[in-house]
Amino acid sequence: MNKIFEKYKHHGNEVFVRKDLKGKHRDFCLCFRCKNFNIDVREENCYIANIIYDTCVKYKLVLPVWECPVFEKKKENIKCIHCDGKGWYWEQLEKNLNFLPTGNFGRIGNEIK
Repeated sequence: MNKIFEKYKHHGNEVFVRKDLKGKHRDFCLCFRCKNFNIDVREENCYIANIIYDTCVKYKLVLPVWECPVFEKKKENIKCIHCDGKGWYWEQLEKNLNFLPTGNFGRIGNEIK
């Protein structure tokens, strides 16, 4: 196997991953920093996140979300543990990028308004 890829068992399934990205899904996925995301109560979770989760389970994937039209930043200050131990990546992202959507985005039940 190529030196940059690794095969391992994830949730009981053999999968391939880039070694430098293994275990870093939550560090990069917008969902984990969105106030619409409720990982513990799927009925109250973001409709888009639920579709992505169902797709991941069905096809044995891990899919980070890089862009989303309904993203709403959580108020808490998230620190990234994988960068320099001080949260440099997310602090810089919050300071330097203006990627938050404008307009009336959100969730009503299972539909995006």
